[in-house]
Amino acid sequence: MNLRENSTLGRKVFFVNPPYYVTNTIIPRLTDNEYEVYFIDNFRMVKPVLKKYPDSICFINIDSDVLTFKQWFRFVKSFEEDEILSTIFFGVISQYAPKPERENFLLNVQLPAGFIQFTPDMEALVDIFLAILEMNEAMGKRKYVRADCGRDPRIYAEINLESKKMPLMIQNISSVGISCYANESQLPLLEEKSVHRMTLHLNDMVFPGSIIILMKREMNGKPIVVMLFGQGLAFSSKSMIRDFIRHKIQVNLNQEFIGVPLDKTDYTKDPEVLEPLIGANEDMEKDQTFDELEEINEGNIDPADEETDSDSDLL
Repeated sequence: MNLRENSTLGRKVFFVNPPYYVTNTIIPRLTDNEYEVYFIDNFRMVKPVLKKYPDSICFINIDSDVLTFKQWFRFVKSFEEDEILSTIFFGVISQYAPKPERENFLLNVQLPAGFIQFTPDMEALVDIFLAILEMNEAMGKRKYVRADCGRDPRIYAEINLESKKMPLMIQNISSVGISCYANESQLPLLEEKSVHRMTLHLNDMVFPGSIIILMKREMNGKPIVVMLFGQGLAFSSKSMIRDFIRHKIQVNLNQEFIGVPLDKTDYTKDPEVLEPLIGANEDMEKDQTFDELEEINEGNIDPADEETDSDSDLL
């Protein structure tokens, strides 16, 4: 498995068939620490997804009964045979795997992200995952996870100006700020470094606070306004915004891979190894002999050549 150096954007983190304690405790805590985390419930989707994101970290829950322990082993092992997928940083998580199965993974599969045995101490378990992600530089150089909001009219910021309220559709959002679409008439009203009261609308959730205009720039020929959340945003609101971001990036991922062909590999069987057929060499020699006989019958061999060959045999 080729271990690539990390990109500046960090590594996406995937959990395959995560158990309850991962979904409800580990993933929220990792996203609170600004790691970009996803889950995949259908193991048939794992290869299509990871082929697009080959620098990812992927944790496989081998307790999931959709495959046996041996089948999960074949599943993980198969990634090493693929030039693209061999770059994935795999980890295995389990609560129930017996010792022989654990040893099989540890000794026979490359697991840069380790084999994580369940412990009821959730704080200790969170620390283990955080240490693994830090060791594998999953954060990269970016500090905050951003969720692309597209042009959803239910996701917008309402800026309080002196005489009116200005709604701006959100392009993307992080836990520290937003980027919004604007038009030419709105740009002069949004001076850089100015501070405004603001109401954030995220679907059915509403968060009052303040916003600081950081900069104005163009993206694909369209004006974008980048803003930072001010001190007026409550701590509970920031936590709910992180939950929104976690949910939004997962929805975006699911939509991205709608209709993509699934992995159809049969992991109940060992991979087939193609071997030469018995007698294949003999057949090849027979074919060669027949070809030579045909040349003789057709008079393609010069008698002079035969004499030369005979002389050489005598030397």
